[in-house]
Amino acid sequence: MVLHVDLYNRLGVAPDASPEDIKRAYRRLSKTCHPDTKGGDATKFAQLTDAYDVLSDPERRAKYDRSGRTEGARPDDELSQIYTEIGNKMGKVLSEAAKGGVDGKNFDLIEVLVAEFEAHIAEVEPKLEMMTRTRDKYRDVAKRTISKKGKPNVLRMIADGRVNMATQQILEFERHIKVSRRAIGILQDHEYDWEEAEQINLFVNVMNYGGTTSG
Repeated sequence: MVLHVDLYNRLGVAPDASPEDIKRAYRRLSKTCHPDTKGGDATKFAQLTDAYDVLSDPERRAKYDRSGRTEGARPDDELSQIYTEIGNKMGKVLSEAAKGGVDGKNFDLIEVLVAEFEAHIAEVEPKLEMMTRTRDKYRDVAKRTISKKGKPNVLRMIADGRVNMATQQILEFERHIKVSRRAIGILQDHEYDWEEAEQINLFVNVMNYGGTTSG
């Protein structure tokens, strides 16, 4: 039984709500109170984001359900990372588009940015899998290594050190993937009013940074 329901109440969902229900509720409510919208409420938006940050993370949600505690990355810090990444990719795309002679109004910027983040996830996921396997191998080495005659187990110490290094890298890869997925969710909550130019496949040109070849 879930004893702590304040965060669920903020989003207007039941304690047994599915991840998709939570995501839909956050998107719906955040649109009405976003500070950039008419009648928006910055305080309420921050509260909604705080609730979503906890309930969308399985580990933090389970901890909240048990104890009511919400430790983890501060929502404003995490959002700041996400906004920074969106801004960086936006600058990259617009810069490369300009180099190819493509105007920012002539392609769907949101679609391109989503594709950029999806490509980043696709690049990082194999690295995460490889590093996880590497960590597991070092863990196995640490378990199997036995020192003789009561001497310090130097090999285990080295293996444990490698496990710690791999674990830190895994956490970094997981952070990149989480930030990218959150960024995609934010981007998909928006639409971009763009004007398609004649005889130019602008989306392909921007993604490939290949200039303005005629179709």
